[in-house]
Amino acid sequence: MGHGTGVMRGLLVWHLLRGLTVGIAGTCGLFIARKSGLPQNNLVAARGVGLTLGPAFLGFAVGRIVWSGNSQVGVASALALKMVCELLVPRTDGALALYLAFFGIGFATAMLDIFTTVLMSRVHGRRMGTMLVFYDTFYGIGCMIAPFIAVMDPQECWNLLAAFDFVLAAAIAGKRLIAGKPRDWKVKLRRGCDSPDPSQGKALMAPKPPPPRVVRAGMAYTFMVQFTMTAVSCWGFTYASTTLGMPASLAATIPGSFYAACTIARLFIAPATLRHRPSVIMHVSILLTVVAAVAFYVLDFHLTAALAAGASADTVVSLMPLLVACFMAMGAGFCPHFSLMLAAMQEHGELAPQQHGWYGTSTCLGVTAGMWLPGLVRLPIIELAGSACLLLMLNGFARDFPRSSKGERRIVAVKFADP
Repeated sequence: MGHGTGVMRGLLVWHLLRGLTVGIAGTCGLFIARKSGLPQNNLVAARGVGLTLGPAFLGFAVGRIVWSGNSQVGVASALALKMVCELLVPRTDGALALYLAFFGIGFATAMLDIFTTVLMSRVHGRRMGTMLVFYDTFYGIGCMIAPFIAVMDPQECWNLLAAFDFVLAAAIAGKRLIAGKPRDWKVKLRRGCDSPDPSQGKALMAPKPPPPRVVRAGMAYTFMVQFTMTAVSCWGFTYASTTLGMPASLAATIPGSFYAACTIARLFIAPATLRHRPSVIMHVSILLTVVAAVAFYVLDFHLTAALAAGASADTVVSLMPLLVACFMAMGAGFCPHFSLMLAAMQEHGELAPQQHGWYGTSTCLGVTAGMWLPGLVRLPIIELAGSACLLLMLNGFARDFPRSSKGERRIVAVKFADP
């Protein structure tokens, strides 16, 4: 359900809370692992499993919920599930309970992500890419401030996050109870189809879906983007704290600077999407990512060699500006790819809800891998190999995702029925 229900505004707030969730989970993963004795990579990967399974099972279900005009109920229910799981995290040290709590947080997050992309494509149509970049700016703000909230109190931050989810869920559900459905919701979301059967979720599919090769390419690319991006965002704090021996307050600046760059870059990318194809922006940003990953690898080599030779902590502090610059450049390079790949795919046709779900599954498989693998492979190696692979993939897909804005943009025009 779109305008007039509070769902789109609620999902905008949700993007801020999603950033807080990702940042708190990534930072607190180290503290929870030390307290419970569980491997950090397995703990954070449990949330990734929920993120992965959610889109696979919920894509068509979300389409039916949207078709029936019950998006408010669906969004509020997902927030309630997430709130319950967050309240459980600081109250248990048991392995099964913690794994289930993180899995539930990921599953609820996946449901909210599908609602965002499905409703965005229905309500905003060809402006979807620009709007997603705008929404992701709030996500970046949440990620930027989350590490500093987490290090202040690794236990109470979960209760704070649950309180935010409760307020948002109550606001959305309360508006539905008070005002009900808006009168024109069918016009916005069914696009003139008069069938009242909610089982016809396939009617949400566009007349011309993207070619299968475009969908496959987008799914493969978003997997690698999220794998490489999640590794640096989720493990940046742990890398700074354990590998470089930084105190927690200083280590928090690493993921904080990464997401600060993500947020600032989106302020420039959003207007750029009005003038350039999404694929053009992706080609430029991946070059920045590769340069930053190479610089990070070289800098890490010198830092670890110096520390192994007995260098003092002052050596790390003196090179801190260069390290922060590397993470900021990676953040600016990674930030547009999830949203703009969706927009680039929609230039070839409009994705159906189930296709949004499969795209989300590929995204979250990458997130899961990015949460887990840095526990086994050093972070600089992952960033160097992942960014190089992305550069090769995107250039290999240049037929469907060109490097130039020349030529006709194949965006499917949407005409709404008269009220």
